[in-house]
Order: sequence, then C-alpha cells, then structure tokens
Amino acid sequence: MPVTFPVDEIWHEEELTVKLLKEGKLSRDELRKRIRSRQERILGDSHSDGAYNYWIRHLKKRGIIEEFNKELSLTELGRWLASSNLGSFFERNSFLWDFVCKECSSRLNIVLLIPLLDTIDENTINVKGEIWIDLKCPRCGTLSPQNHLPSKDKLVRFYNQAIMELRQFVNVEAQTI
Repeated sequence: MPVTFPVDEIWHEEELTVKLLKEGKLSRDELRKRIRSRQERILGDSHSDGAYNYWIRHLKKRGIIEEFNKELSLTELGRWLASSNLGSFFERNSFLWDFVCKECSSRLNIVLLIPLLDTIDENTINVKGEIWIDLKCPRCGTLSPQNHLPSKDKLVRFYNQAIMELRQFVNVEAQTI
C-alpha cells in the first residue's frame, strides 16, 4: 500500500530548511536536528545527515541561504521564497530555478530570463495547458532551450508579480511581459 502524507505537512528537506530558517538563524546541527524531528513525526523515519547536507549545499549554491560564523540564515532571495504568498513554495522555487540567469546573477543582483512568448508552439501544449517556451537573458543574450511552464496567462501574471515582489528584496534586472 502506498504511503500518503498530509498535504499541509512540510517534510522535504529543501522546503523545510527554508521554512525553519525563516524563523531565524540556526547552526547546521540544530537545523538537521529540527528537520530530523519533523520527518520522524510525519514520516516515521528520517533521512541521513548526507541528505540534509546536500540540500544545505544546494540552497547555498543557489543563493537562497548563507552561512556566517557557523550559522545558517536566509539571504534576501531566500526571504522572498519563504515569505511570498505568490503561488506555492514549489512554484516560487521552480521560478527561481528556471528564470534566474546563472551566469549574470549574484546574491544581490538577480537577472531574470525573459520568456519569449512568440516561441510558444500551440502544438506542444499538453492536456494540463502547460507550454514549452524559450527563455533569453536580457544581459548576456543566452538562450535557454524550451522550458515546460504553466499556461501563457498564468506565466505572465506570475512572472510580472514576481518581478514586483523580488524588487522589495534584491535588485532585479528584468522586463515585464
């Protein structure tokens, strides 16, 4: 029988790390302890320190969290991810993964790739209304191959709202669509 989890319970290391650090700085040991406790309560088991360390490294590399004097905390970008009401955590996290130019962005200056709406192929829209669209960096001109994204209308609303919100946390180089 498949295991099911309550939809309102956060148990995955990536989201849980961001949510816990929203409450304040934590040492690695304390963060791992709190994640482990939460997972054991929800899942009846927990993952290894290696899994927790993987997500800490991953979030640090993406500029979501930082470490100073052996304490982990959210960056300004992480604060947006943790506190915005725009979409779900998963949607905001995916947005940052898909739309931040990895070449041109820094912790305090985010360059967002521009969705090229004229590259939407009406023949590739799936049954969920999701589209394939090319993205282009306004600074370096790098073209990302087609990305699987929500419907055109949802994409435009989300993208434009995210730009406005992100500007309250970091410098954003982006064009509304």
